[in-house]
Amino acid sequence: MFIYHLQYLLMNMYSKCLTLYIQRYIMMMKGVLFMTQINFRIEEDIKENAEKALKDMGLTMSSAITMFLVKVGREKKNTV
Repeated sequence: MFIYHLQYLLMNMYSKCLTLYIQRYIMMMKGVLFMTQINFRIEEDIKENAEKALKDMGLTMSSAITMFLVKVGREKKNTV
């Protein structure tokens, strides 16, 4: 009984993993972007000043950092 149950669990896990892999592959082929999260520490006054300036420009902190990282990735150098 235990072996049957273990086989069932393994088959179920394999099936779920395969399904997720196929779904991710289909999304990749359709051009869906996968997001990741970055965490970092910064002085509070720097963050507050940047948020105010970015708000005046109609940007969020996330969009500004994304723009910077895209530019660095394309140019392969520090752009500041």
